[in-house]
Amino acid sequence: MPNSPTTSTVVGRALHDGVLRGIDDPVTTYVDIEGGYAEPTIRDVMMMSSGVNFFHHQGTPNRLDMYARIWIGDEDMGGDAIWSQHADGEAGHAFGHACLCPRLLEFAHLGQLYIQDGVWNGRRLLPEGFVAESGSPRAPFQEPSEGERGYGYQWWVPWRSRGESMALGAFGQILWVDLERGVSIAQFAAHGGGENGEPDPEGTEDTHAAMRAIAAAVAG
Repeated sequence: MPNSPTTSTVVGRALHDGVLRGIDDPVTTYVDIEGGYAEPTIRDVMMMSSGVNFFHHQGTPNRLDMYARIWIGDEDMGGDAIWSQHADGEAGHAFGHACLCPRLLEFAHLGQLYIQDGVWNGRRLLPEGFVAESGSPRAPFQEPSEGERGYGYQWWVPWRSRGESMALGAFGQILWVDLERGVSIAQFAAHGGGENGEPDPEGTEDTHAAMRAIAAAVAG
């Protein structure tokens, strides 16, 4: 599933619990790191505005290795969610950008958490206002336009959004969240899509229309 929004949610939870003082702190306040990520703030990284030239489909570890374990090695990733790590054991750290493997219902529950403004079973898990910020672009170049998606805190924002945001993953994984109607739509898929397995950009507006039609029907 696309788990950049999951990473954003973890950041929100850390803010709520006081583990992070604020997302405008430099990354190096919490992580000893050098190179391109030494300068940006947490907000910069969350909004893919760090200035670092990064492509998740290249380099190592290769996520295709995980697919091989499932399709060739018959590894079962159903049931309890699995978040792939860069190394085995306690020394490993979960990937922030991909390879979280929940069930479809759990995927939809993430969207429901946002619909409920970060509150689950009466308990606040995310700071007040974090949900609204997550689906809101913060700079002109992040605003959606015709044929182009906008961007918030790891959430894509469709053109003509009315409280709608979405998580997009490889091969057609989608989590569509409609705050206005109170509808969360989760989709697992395995289509080839465009280059590097990403969703075909020519089908973007059709996808938005389909999701909006489903949300309208569910909301009645």
